[in-house]
Amino acid sequence: MHKLNIHSDCADLSMLQMHTLLYIRERGPASMKELSDMQKMQPATTTALIDRLVAKNLLKRETDAVDRRVTRVGLTPTGLELLGSIYEQKQQQTATFLEILDTAEQEELVRLMRKIDAHFLELLEKKEYTE
Repeated sequence: MHKLNIHSDCADLSMLQMHTLLYIRERGPASMKELSDMQKMQPATTTALIDRLVAKNLLKRETDAVDRRVTRVGLTPTGLELLGSIYEQKQQQTATFLEILDTAEQEELVRLMRKIDAHFLELLEKKEYTE
């Protein structure tokens, strides 16, 4: 029997905050305009979201090297470490949860989860899901 730890490092992060961190991890430092457009949010709302992540030392603001008028937002080493820790923890939890399923059932579950994930991203794009 495995002991499960359902309290993760991301317990105090909203889905929108996690999505923002993952977006920046995948694409690199992003401008505030890019983040506002991606989230379909007003710039002031995006600024407040980023302020909270900067206060947690997960993101940092930097002046763009080419255009000093542009502020880019990137992950801090703490942010990268947190995402790595969350990924590792989720991998361990998933393995524990899935050990009851045979290979075919696991493959079907992955297919269904990808479908749910795609739908969630569509909702974000349509701004039908908010923080």
